[in-house]
Amino acid sequence: MKDALAEMKRITNEVAKNINYVGTFELSFGFDKNETLYVCGIRPTTTSFGFIFNLGMNINQYREHLRALSNLPLPEVQKYTDVILKSFIPEQLPAILKARASEPDWQLNFEHQCILIPTDTVIKTEASFNQYNL
Repeated sequence: MKDALAEMKRITNEVAKNINYVGTFELSFGFDKNETLYVCGIRPTTTSFGFIFNLGMNINQYREHLRALSNLPLPEVQKYTDVILKSFIPEQLPAILKARASEPDWQLNFEHQCILIPTDTVIKTEASFNQYNL
């Protein structure tokens, strides 16, 4: 996983250095069954899931987009914690609310139907989440 993360960062930096664009953009990745990393898309946009940065880092995609467009310096990015984002469907909401009673750090986003889970250990948190069979 660390190798994949390092490669995603490298690719993102290369794209950012080589496009003639000012502002935020979304670069999406995917893996195949052999764990080969692919760039699935690039869009000049803010993303509906960009709010994940508000929890895990010192940045906000909208504020940084406006700063970039205004030619203002961007802050040094500081990561506070890793964040897992889990989407859900409305039928899962009763089970999620029940599980959330035991998980005070979970943050629910009803607009985008997802759960944000801050974590220091992604694998352990994934296993903990999976115990709820959501």
